[in-house]
Amino acid sequence: ADDWSWVESQLERDPALQTKTLFALLCQAFPGRYQEGQLRTLQRHVQAWRVQQGPEQEVMFPQEHVPGRMAQSDFSSMNSLQITLAGSPFPHLIFHLVLTYSNVEAVRVCFSESFEALAEGLEAALWQVGGVPEWHRTDNLSAAVRDLDREGLHEFTQHYRGLLSHYGMQPSANTAGCANQNGDVEQSHHRFKNAVDQALRVRGSRDFPDRAAYERFLAELVRARNLTRSE
Repeated sequence: ADDWSWVESQLERDPALQTKTLFALLCQAFPGRYQEGQLRTLQRHVQAWRVQQGPEQEVMFPQEHVPGRMAQSDFSSMNSLQITLAGSPFPHLIFHLVLTYSNVEAVRVCFSESFEALAEGLEAALWQVGGVPEWHRTDNLSAAVRDLDREGLHEFTQHYRGLLSHYGMQPSANTAGCANQNGDVEQSHHRFKNAVDQALRVRGSRDFPDRAAYERFLAELVRARNLTRSE
């Protein structure tokens, strides 16, 4: 009750701030005053405050996955986050890989959906997660998948098959027009960019001195998210 007026002022300033972000800031400002179980109380208060705003709620469809079996990857534009380097716009993509069982993720900054970006992103991601799954699924990237063959099966490019063979993985791709078959990474795009946006709001600036500083920021965020999943 003593701190609700502060919470309300933050929501009025920026309604996109999430309850977890606000709770983390409260815990940081007042060490020892709050306990983890109080997050649910704050969520109820914030939800009541948002009633008149009518925010859309994210819908989740949980799926069963087997440990070590599959990783999904895709490219995603980060331009909506309006990142700048030394004041200049920094248009870019990320290569985003997710292990479907644990949701451990890895990212790499890139600038196209070329085979080179796919190969470099996949290699970097496997090093980041520290292992290799049995299968790697992508959507119908031209860098990896040709048109369907006569039997309606995916035909993978020679370079892509060679890349996966090098790491001992089997290729998989979703049916054209069925992005839900790559649903783990598609949902992770949204959650990851949302987490980046929240971290930038807390940071108070979307400008970085150079690309290396921005990449360190992303790496620290990914590391923290993966540690949370492993606890």
